[in-house]
Amino acid sequence: MKNSIKIKCAAFCSAFLLLFSLPKVTQMSTLKEFTSPHAGYYDCQSITIDGRELSDQFSLLRLELKGNGEMLLFYRDGEGKEGEQAFCYEYDEAAGELVITAEIHGQKHTRRISFQKGEIVFVENLGGRQLVAKFSKK
Repeated sequence: MKNSIKIKCAAFCSAFLLLFSLPKVTQMSTLKEFTSPHAGYYDCQSITIDGRELSDQFSLLRLELKGNGEMLLFYRDGEGKEGEQAFCYEYDEAAGELVITAEIHGQKHTRRISFQKGEIVFVENLGGRQLVAKFSKK
């Protein structure tokens, strides 16, 4: 009987200590972050304006998709100037698209870009000229 009480007490104390040694629920990553197959780094394979290749003007052009809906664009030009830009995104599985949202000068802008088979293709009209940027998972 005394052994049974000691075992129960030890089990309770162990469970209690384990409970308080685990991170708080708010500190833990969500299941969505772990199961986001699209999360990761995507390197630029090509970037063109009206068919003219511009990749040689960048030593780095990379997207990072985080599982929490944040997208970061990193760049370094040929002269070594670096920068990054943050966006929000959602993955539209039915359409095979990323829905990207950015706030620029206080206005919200949304774009849909192709995301198929691990490749992101961004197509945008810039003053009558077509910009096409293709990124593949690293």
